[in-house]
Amino acid sequence: MRRYLGCKTRLLAKIAEVVAAQCPRARRVIDIFAGTGVVGHLLNTPRREIVVNDFLASNAMILQAWFCAVPADRREIEEVIGALRGCETAGPNYYSENYGGRFFSEDVARRIGALRDAIDAWNLRPIVKAAAVASVLYAADAAAVTCGHFDAFRPVDDERSERRFVLRLPDIPYRANGNNLVFCRDGNELAAEIEGDLLYVDPPYNRRQYGTLYHVLENIALNTKPALAGKTRKPPLDLRPHSEYCTNRAAEAMGDLIARCRVRHLLVSYNNMSSGVGNSNALIPLGVLEAMLAGRGAVTTHRIPFPSFTARRGLLDGHQEYLLYCRVTKPPR
Repeated sequence: MRRYLGCKTRLLAKIAEVVAAQCPRARRVIDIFAGTGVVGHLLNTPRREIVVNDFLASNAMILQAWFCAVPADRREIEEVIGALRGCETAGPNYYSENYGGRFFSEDVARRIGALRDAIDAWNLRPIVKAAAVASVLYAADAAAVTCGHFDAFRPVDDERSERRFVLRLPDIPYRANGNNLVFCRDGNELAAEIEGDLLYVDPPYNRRQYGTLYHVLENIALNTKPALAGKTRKPPLDLRPHSEYCTNRAAEAMGDLIARCRVRHLLVSYNNMSSGVGNSNALIPLGVLEAMLAGRGAVTTHRIPFPSFTARRGLLDGHQEYLLYCRVTKPPR
């Protein structure tokens, strides 16, 4: 578990119910906007092939470890993370200079820098490196003095930040893996290329770009150390991943994905905040989504009361999550 805007942990029971009722024999499941990967994890079994994709490098690296590591990798992963726990922190570094006293205590920021440089210097196998970076990312998320994303920070409590920065072993479901695939690509392009039984679609809902909300974790994952600016030390806009689903072109992007995907079952998550305010306004109304899906087959809409991730709670009375299922009967465009 980690803090992530739009994470579907509370929706998993309903997703499992719909999949069991509509497509229990689905063998290849595609989670095209995977985020934390909780939906793919829910459906991950040795008999299934899970394909997960996310355009954020920080998510994709975690997903690579979570869905592709197999039992033969376990000892090496445990040894590397054990070695990281003993890694010594030297003086100031890129991370402490940019994030110390902002998102983390000075000591935690220095440690993050030391750990990331050590991981790169050790020339690890890709799957082992992914697991090692995932451990650092989870520790950084737990220690960050934020409300769950990195568009702002709270006053740094050094003791709390340092106490919460703990390198843990990712609880990888090794024996369920082996056939899975992980991508870090544009979801629409991938959906048009890859065939499957079930496609789960959980796109961003509003104008808040995830490349900006999670810029710190992206920076840690990539460790390319670009120049940063501003109070929250963001990279230049051209270095932040950008999603059409967070713009006025959201409906066009969704329509393109639904029309071109090559699957037999579609399951789409969205919410009812089309009457929200500003950046919290969901960009695609329910009727538009239903019409798009009806172009591929019969549609069933489930409405689920759902707590939302925001500090502006006054906007969220009656908040619901939509779960739309479509049995695909018409060919892709």
